[in-house]
Amino acid sequence: MIQAKNGNLYGATNQGGANNFGSIYKLTTAGVFTDLHDFNNTTDATCGANVGRTQVNLLQVTDGSFYGVNGKNGPSGAGSIYKLTSANVFTAFLFPNPPVDGEFPLSTLLQNTNGLLYGTTPSGGPTSCNPCLGVFFSVATGDAAFVNLEPTQKTAIVGTKVGMFGQGFSSASVVKFGGVASTSVTLSGTTYLTAKVPVGAITGTVTVTTGATTLTSPQTFKVKPKITTFSPPSGSIGTLVTINGSGLIQATAVKFGTVKATTFTVVSDSEVTADVPSGLGAGTVTISITTPGGTANSPTKFTVN
Repeated sequence: MIQAKNGNLYGATNQGGANNFGSIYKLTTAGVFTDLHDFNNTTDATCGANVGRTQVNLLQVTDGSFYGVNGKNGPSGAGSIYKLTSANVFTAFLFPNPPVDGEFPLSTLLQNTNGLLYGTTPSGGPTSCNPCLGVFFSVATGDAAFVNLEPTQKTAIVGTKVGMFGQGFSSASVVKFGGVASTSVTLSGTTYLTAKVPVGAITGTVTVTTGATTLTSPQTFKVKPKITTFSPPSGSIGTLVTINGSGLIQATAVKFGTVKATTFTVVSDSEVTADVPSGLGAGTVTISITTPGGTANSPTKFTVN
């Protein structure tokens, strides 16, 4: 299964369903199951199920649609590439017979930052080759070019270098995190660059503008908050505490232990002030700040007098 942008899980089966040729399904994280489409081997312009073959993953592209392949069966017997939109509209491309475009696709499709999908087949190909040992193909999705963030760098603190893939980058490319421009961009060819998360960056999309072209990430980049210090180190209920760190500009809550501060002020990306809330007993507590990018905890504890 894959987790889609809406948080739900999606997958496909190679058997079962209403026609016993497999189905595409959705599963919420609360366990609610929905059958979205039942493959039909003869009438719905699919190639049925991957009977006897390994089922591959679905892929969600930048417009929200899902793509997948079925490795055999169907009217032509050569397999298909199918699409299911976010509105549950199903279409398919049948590999023809004779298999001049390849047959029996078995690889999970990949989307390049130019918007196209790519995949392979293990056999088939133009009639000019004999034997034909498969093809490398592309599928036009209608998606525009985009910026793809490094998979492990979708959440980071201010000052972190974040890598991204794209198209047509140059030394003049401007990178913005949630609309805030990075002051440090390093180019590596025309399809890859790194940029430091700037002070004041907010959780949102990442854009790269080169000339008149702006590429946008399909993923949401989360600016992770960080607490470095606070002062004073102790105080009674109502004491104003200054909390310093980074990524604090979108603070939505401040807590002393498990108790929320009823009053807090975001002074800047690096400073938040909050009153020690009532309901705390004497002792030590951790201060935390929550933003859309996550929750940061203080490295030391505040003493409640």
